[in-house]
Amino acid sequence: MGLSMDGWSAKTTQKYMGVLLSWITPDLQMRTAAVAHYKDTDSSGEEIWETVDGYVRKWGIGDVLQGITTDNARPIRLASRR
Repeated sequence: MGLSMDGWSAKTTQKYMGVLLSWITPDLQMRTAAVAHYKDTDSSGEEIWETVDGYVRKWGIGDVLQGITTDNARPIRLASRR
């Protein structure tokens, strides 16, 4: 299972974060689900990781999570290194 996350700003300057999960089913079909979308502030890497880690724990996927894909924004890069 893989996790992808990306942050962006709307024209109104409101900031958002999206989280996707991707996995392959036993019959080798790829699946992706948008699992979280929340309004963000100017979060630090630590704050972003705390939020994402909370989702990972809530969903119970820590043992099957194989990687994280992010964009190149500094706070998200820092969060994904945790």
